[in-house]
Amino acid sequence: MLAKAWHTLRAAFPARAPDQPPQALARLAQGGVGKQHLVDAAGLILNAAPGLSLDGQAPLAFSLLLAAWEDDPLDGDLAGNLLAAQARQPFLPASLVPALLPALEMVRTRHRRPENLTYFLRLATRREYDKLTRLIAAEARKDPDNLFWPQRALVHAAVTGDWDFALEMTAALPAPLSFAHAASRGQAAFLGGDLPAAATAYAEAHAAAPLPGLAERAAEAAYRTGGLEAARPLWRDALAARPWQANLLLRVHDALTGQDRAAALPPGRVAVLLYCFNKAADLDATLASVAASDLGEARIHVLDNGSTDATPQVIAAWAERLAGRLAPVPLQVNVGAPAARNWLAALPEVRDTDFCAYLDDDVEVPRDWLARLGAAAAALPLAGAWGCRIREYGSPGVLQNADLHLQPPDGKHEFPDLDPRKTREPSFRVSNLHLQTLDQGQFDYLRPCASVTGCCHLFRTATLRQAGGFSIRLSPTQYDDLEHDLRLAAAGRFAAYQGHLCVAHKKQTGKVSQSQPAPYGNAIGNQYKLQAMHPAEEIRRLAAAETVMLVADLEAKAKRVDEELFGRELA
Repeated sequence: MLAKAWHTLRAAFPARAPDQPPQALARLAQGGVGKQHLVDAAGLILNAAPGLSLDGQAPLAFSLLLAAWEDDPLDGDLAGNLLAAQARQPFLPASLVPALLPALEMVRTRHRRPENLTYFLRLATRREYDKLTRLIAAEARKDPDNLFWPQRALVHAAVTGDWDFALEMTAALPAPLSFAHAASRGQAAFLGGDLPAAATAYAEAHAAAPLPGLAERAAEAAYRTGGLEAARPLWRDALAARPWQANLLLRVHDALTGQDRAAALPPGRVAVLLYCFNKAADLDATLASVAASDLGEARIHVLDNGSTDATPQVIAAWAERLAGRLAPVPLQVNVGAPAARNWLAALPEVRDTDFCAYLDDDVEVPRDWLARLGAAAAALPLAGAWGCRIREYGSPGVLQNADLHLQPPDGKHEFPDLDPRKTREPSFRVSNLHLQTLDQGQFDYLRPCASVTGCCHLFRTATLRQAGGFSIRLSPTQYDDLEHDLRLAAAGRFAAYQGHLCVAHKKQTGKVSQSQPAPYGNAIGNQYKLQAMHPAEEIRRLAAAETVMLVADLEAKAKRVDEELFGRELA
């Protein structure tokens, strides 16, 4: 069933030329979560260029739109589009029609966007969350039948973690939408660590509206509380309904095969490398978590990047505490992130190692972090780098990074020169599915990808040396890790993503760069540099190669899941 579905998708969306990857297939292979991602993928299918074989693919597009609506069930526009599609070409399974048609109709008619949102948007832009909470509650009291405000409360909770307010705002939803309140209770419980309550709430939501996405979330909670057998029937239902859901397929594969539990320290000598500039308190906490983890015989090297605060004292204290396991590397000036990484890699004692792992100075690692990266290296030994899932410190549901995939130029964002007066957008992007949803197991898998984040990544030392250093053209920081991964991918060594390792990161990178002029300007400048270093033609070739790689990986894993989950091979 699953392998056949992916084989059919590959045949339906062939590449038109070696340097023009099939966009629809590429998007599906990159993932099956994230509201905007799903809407974009559906649009690529419905508006496909001439020459693609799309017979029978409209139901797939509608299935993607339904999944997008599940992520935001109070979205009136999506509800209207789904009702129109159902009227033209019925695609909803008969089992869903009784529950969904009344819910979709209610959302379509009762979601009304206010004409004047100036004040609301100003508060949201300024992140004045307390005022925003009061405004949403007040407007809901004035217009109690308008679903726009409960929808805003759910979005607000996703950003702030204020689920009590969201649940209060959705408690009075009419009967056809009771599943949305139950699903919100499940999400709040899951993110709060109450997995039994999450499993119960999601099961209640799925009983009210048997949507595949609710089955998937109920399965994840059931797996974490009751193990594989508790999750099997729900996973089977969700995958049977949505064989295109790459995240779920990858997640289930790793659970069935035990890959999600694999851990083994990298073989041989390992160096753990950190660099820091004026973040003494964060570095102290980071080194505490590293020291408490299972490092085997690994040695730690910490570069002080010209700090003027207490960073030298923190490093000295840890060097004494770890008794020869930690080597300080003092510099008198801040040379920037790329040069600091290169300096550490050039140390004779690091050059003699088999593996080296870079960590940011403001992360918290779990005890098995190095063993998880070692398991990834054992499973995908030819990767150029092995990275992991990064969540925002203090916000367990908010992901900063996961597996990144190339989205090549589409003609709208290309620029032949670097004149900033024409556009500030790069000629290619990397996927951001992880930013479009809250983390509830959707990114818990191991697979190849275009790039992983530099917050925590592992290299074979020989590969790092052969690839050349991190580009100092991208100093002081931003995109040097992505550029290095692109260089490795161009040499045939794509990165590998170990989603079964999650590291907490204190720096809110994107928010800082957007709100402060200097980091924002540096990020924009480095985007231009990155585009010049890897032009559109190269990105097209890499994106095509990545799509082939991702689909082959999915097809192989789909075959295994067919055998293990459905009891027989159905390809």
